[in-house]
Amino acid sequence: MGCLQLKTLSAVLKFIDNLSIYLGKAFGFLVIPIIVLQCIEVVLRYVLNAPTVWIWELCVYLYGVMFVVGGAWVAQEGLHVRTDVLVQKMTKRQLAIIDSFLYPLLAFVFMGVMTKAQILAAVKSIVMQEVSFNAWAPPLYHFKTIIALGFVLILLQLIAHWIRSLFLAIKGVEI
Repeated sequence: MGCLQLKTLSAVLKFIDNLSIYLGKAFGFLVIPIIVLQCIEVVLRYVLNAPTVWIWELCVYLYGVMFVVGGAWVAQEGLHVRTDVLVQKMTKRQLAIIDSFLYPLLAFVFMGVMTKAQILAAVKSIVMQEVSFNAWAPPLYHFKTIIALGFVLILLQLIAHWIRSLFLAIKGVEI
């Protein structure tokens, strides 16, 4: 791999990392309106005896998009679930060799299926202008589209990690 190709690859991987970090942090701030809305609902429900039909559902949707988009940031930081007992004594290169084999077998299969399913669900939701099944009936296609894009971002981040793992496993250096 030439120097220019390596720099280009490194720039693309860095772009994916930065996108995951930026969007993960940005969507992480959704926790603030979720908390505020939940506090309002508690006051309305238990103090004023006037519960809403929309706050709980909106909080679920906001949490869902926050969780999925934040998943790419978690993957970028390497904070996803893994068996630490096994990997804590490994060198970075040994872990990269294992990741080089396991990512295509496990992560890509699972995330590929999930990403495809989320994209299809978002497209279907957009086409039918899907709304929720309650009295409030908010549109759902916005949330489903963001969730599908979040899955795409997680998949891109996993691919970036796999490319780095392959490079470290084969060449012995990090990019």
